[in-house]
Amino acid sequence: TVAVGEIGLDYFYDDTPKEMQLEWIEQFLQLSNESGKAVTFHDRDAHADTIQMLKKYRPQGVVHCFSGSVEMAKEITALGMSIGIGGVVTFKNANKLVNVVKEIPLSQIVLETDAPYMTPVPFRGKRNDSTKLKYVVEKIAEIDYTDVGYSVLREAGGTSVLFTRHNGDRGLEIQTNTTGAGITVTDTTGVAYNGYAYDGSTLNDSDWLNNANW
Repeated sequence: TVAVGEIGLDYFYDDTPKEMQLEWIEQFLQLSNESGKAVTFHDRDAHADTIQMLKKYRPQGVVHCFSGSVEMAKEITALGMSIGIGGVVTFKNANKLVNVVKEIPLSQIVLETDAPYMTPVPFRGKRNDSTKLKYVVEKIAEIDYTDVGYSVLREAGGTSVLFTRHNGDRGLEIQTNTTGAGITVTDTTGVAYNGYAYDGSTLNDSDWLNNANW
């Protein structure tokens, strides 16, 4: 088990009473603390209660498909958690999320697809998958005025720490190579990752961005 989730609060629909959602989310957060596993937390129109629950239980993990304010993002990252950024950041009306990216350290941003939804521009309206993450990377790099490869490296490193420090020795070690032009990826168990046995080989930026199997 890598993480507890996806769990969270969703007040967009009214088919599940808030009281019931809060009762169950507390149980899931207790499970996270007891097991030492990170959480993947869903928050939709439930910002205040989300912050209250995260401050109460202080789990490690990520608030995925982040839709809150800069102030909320700072509260979440101050707790040691990360925020998930996906295709929405490429949308024309994503000013709030763009401001969040400007204010939050790259080390606490986790890229995500939320497939098959939230497909980034220029494929909005089509089925989403991990091959389209490069458009999210490029947008974040544009916002943050950083090199695309650096943005990917920071995201990858953050994800590795987030989901493998709670999973024993299994996971990926990710670091720049000696020239800083590529990314060295090593599976610490020697197990194939998404069909590839990464054994310390170096991927350059274009390989990383265009690898459909990553």
